[in-house]
Amino acid sequence: SRGRMDLPLRAVFEARNGMRNQGWTFEPKLVYEMRDATGVWSGDAHIGAVVGHRKIHAYFYDVLPQYAPLERPAYEADSGLILSRIGFSASRKINEDVRVFAFVRYESYANAANRDSPLMRRSNGSSGGIAVAWTFKRSARMAVSN
Repeated sequence: SRGRMDLPLRAVFEARNGMRNQGWTFEPKLVYEMRDATGVWSGDAHIGAVVGHRKIHAYFYDVLPQYAPLERPAYEADSGLILSRIGFSASRKINEDVRVFAFVRYESYANAANRDSPLMRRSNGSSGGIAVAWTFKRSARMAVSN
C-alpha cells in the first residue's frame, strides 16, 4: 500500500472544425493504492478536485445574449472550481493475459464556480464502469530493465 498525489495540468482542445484551444484544467488528486501480496488484486481510493480556466467554463456554461430566451438568462462564466470528486477502483488479474477492472466515482458540483449558470442542471453525479484488458500478443524476447 502507498499514497501519492497526482497534479495533472491539461490543455483542452476541441477538434470540431479544426483544433481550437478551449483553455486548461488542473486536477489535483490524493490517491491511496492497495495491492494484495499475490498481485492478483489491486485497487485505489482517491479524492480530488477539477479547477478550470475561464475558457473551458465558458465552453460549457456561457449563455450568449442572442441565445438567451426569457426562461434562460444570459450568463458569463467565471474560472474556478468545476467539481470535487471521490472514487474507488479495483482490478483482478485473471491470468497473465487477462485483467478485469471496475470503478465508481461520485462528483459534486455544489461549490462549482458556475453553479448559477442556467445550463447547470445538477449539483452532483455518479458514474461507474467495468472493463477487460486482454494481451493478445507478446514479444518473443522481453525487455531488460537496468
